[in-house]
Amino acid sequence: MAELCLGTAQLGMKYGINNKVGKLDREAVFEILDTAIKGGIELIDTASVYGEAEELLGEYISNNMDIANDILIISKPNGSIKGLNTTEIENAIRLDLEQSLSRLRRDFLDGYLVHSYRGVDRPEIIEILYKLKEEGLIKKIGMSVYDTDEASKAIERNIDYLQMPCSVFDQRGLSRGGLFRKAKEKGIIVFTRSVFLQGLLMMKENEIPGYLQGLVPYIKQFNDVLSKYNVNKKHALIKFILSEQLIDYMVFGVETKSQLNEILEERHSPSLPEALLEELKDKFNNLPIELILPVHWQKK
Repeated sequence: MAELCLGTAQLGMKYGINNKVGKLDREAVFEILDTAIKGGIELIDTASVYGEAEELLGEYISNNMDIANDILIISKPNGSIKGLNTTEIENAIRLDLEQSLSRLRRDFLDGYLVHSYRGVDRPEIIEILYKLKEEGLIKKIGMSVYDTDEASKAIERNIDYLQMPCSVFDQRGLSRGGLFRKAKEKGIIVFTRSVFLQGLLMMKENEIPGYLQGLVPYIKQFNDVLSKYNVNKKHALIKFILSEQLIDYMVFGVETKSQLNEILEERHSPSLPEALLEELKDKFNNLPIELILPVHWQKK
């Protein structure tokens, strides 16, 4: 069964197509972090591009030093490496890492993930990450990917972590080429994100924007399947991921403490009926890529 990893995009900026809260204030962020830690979440995923997420997380940890060593943090660099030589790339990544460590008020990170479009075709980047690992600045290295080709190349690198979108509507890592299975066979820890497709899968049909109307027939079909088995949508979306043996962590974000508590409760909720799981894997395992990857959404 997969464990939970708290994502922090929603804690540092307004994030997600279904975000109705906006950017959270400092007190709300601290309340969510406090609830997550007390709820047993030990791993937190952040990035330098998530607004104030790193700063707020660093402040929270510095105010709670009694639990600081129990919190594991993964972050990601943001600096562009296009057109840079190896030395310049190392300087850019090192600077980004040092700035993240400063914001997080930490001496090292438990994980550091480069985005695959920056690193999957540049083997020297992995060498740079290993150099930083040897210096004790990071414990685990990995890649955050979007596409199956990127994932396949990333798995061939000598990495510790692989992060990729996965949901009922995006089963590429589970079905196409057995990507997650290959990762596990190489000892790579698999993280998935976008269980709610940035909140889209929890929206009402009349709330879905025009540029995503192509998803409406699939959502209607999904709702019909859930009605057939009398299963709640949020429960189905979460347990589809948490029950998957090939996934180690489900990265998720929340906008409120109540949303967090709902997800925490799902860890111990009943498993989905086997027949429902099979039907979901059969009906939704090959949706158009332009509909299931937000990076391809064309807002009009």
